[in-house]
Formats: sequence, C-alpha cells, structure tokens
Amino acid sequence: MEGDPETATALRHSLLDADRFGYAAVCGALAAFDVRDRLGEIRQPVLVATGEYDQATPINLGEEIAAGVPKGQFVTIEQCAHLPPAEQPAAVAELMINFLVPPYSRPVD
Repeated sequence: MEGDPETATALRHSLLDADRFGYAAVCGALAAFDVRDRLGEIRQPVLVATGEYDQATPINLGEEIAAGVPKGQFVTIEQCAHLPPAEQPAAVAELMINFLVPPYSRPVD
C-alpha cells in the first residue's frame, strides 16, 4: 500500500468485487493443478520470475519449475511479492524485453 497506493487500492478492490464463491473455486482449482511432472515436455524457452517475498509461489518453487523445463530460466525479482507486474512493472518489462527480443534487433539509444 505504501509503495504504490493507487495500484494497491485497485488490486484490493478487484478482490473485494470478485464473486467470493467463484474466487474460492478458482483458488481450489489452482491448488489442485500440479503438472510439474510434464514440464519436460515444454519445448519453448520459459522465463520463470518469482518475487523475492512471494509466499504463494516461493523462490524454490520457481527454481524447480525453471529447472524442469529444458530451456527454462529463473529470475528473482527483488523488492517484490506475488504480483510482479503490479509491484515492479519496470523490472518485469525489462525482463520480458531481454527474454523476448534478440539483442541484435533491439533499438540503439
């Protein structure tokens, strides 16, 4: 809340406005969804980025996911918990650009 009150308030309201039964059902489905045994089937490069303070998806789980994918990479986003795009948007954008855009095709400043 202190770092970005506007974003935090918007996220809080999105949770408060969500249907509680629907939200609970989604949480239950996500809790039961575990396909780590199939990570080796992924053929595309994958970047797993976990917030330094994420309790829902802790660093060790992010590392495990990245290690399970043949072309997996893992990054920890500092000063961040569970919602990196909202908490550290510039860091996420930089990670995505570095991951998705080949160095030879990036614009020169």
